[in-house]
Amino acid sequence: MENVILDFEDKVKELDLYLKFVKSIDEQHVQVHSPNKRTYEPIDNDILPILKANSFLIIYNLVESSVRDGVLAIYKKMEVSSCSYTDVNDKIKKIWSRYEFKKSFDINSSWETYYSKTLKLAHAVLNEEILKMDRNAIPVSGNLDADQVRVICDLHGIKKTVHTSANGGVKLSDVKEQRNFLAHGTLGFSECGRQYSLESINEIKVETIHFVRSILKNMKEYIDSEKFLK
Repeated sequence: MENVILDFEDKVKELDLYLKFVKSIDEQHVQVHSPNKRTYEPIDNDILPILKANSFLIIYNLVESSVRDGVLAIYKKMEVSSCSYTDVNDKIKKIWSRYEFKKSFDINSSWETYYSKTLKLAHAVLNEEILKMDRNAIPVSGNLDADQVRVICDLHGIKKTVHTSANGGVKLSDVKEQRNFLAHGTLGFSECGRQYSLESINEIKVETIHFVRSILKNMKEYIDSEKFLK
């Protein structure tokens, strides 16, 4: 889990560096120097909104990757601890069984497929096989915002309280919405960027970082205390 937290902090530094660069362009009226032509040209007015909009993609990536990797660290800890079905709590049992069973749900699945999967599940439980889960086991419905992160915590039994400076993670809704608009082409980068000042983007960044940092701290406590055990 320490590596997950270190990776998160590295991503925070990248985000800070990026926003510092965008701010410098906005405040210092930067010009592009062409050595061969020996000219200085002003940056197009549409560049700044595009750069601001790109901030939402970077912030969302920080949220999704950090929460995902935190949950995967829990699964890895269970695996290296040789946890079987009988060792873990009811919440983890439900996540594992649903993860295993949904592997059978394919357009070509038949009664025999379900029957075979049921036997394998029973065999795994009775023989106390080590539980192994990947990212597909993470119970996520849609893209992540604060509510979805809290659902993930609830389903695993992870504490979901966050620092007051995170403001409950309410800004993550903006991040998710703008990220989806940009990813699906519903909104252009220039149009998105013009809706937000650098000050408001920085506020979103700060609250998001406090929220995710608190959740990762809770996940670390969960792992260290082995709260996945029954």
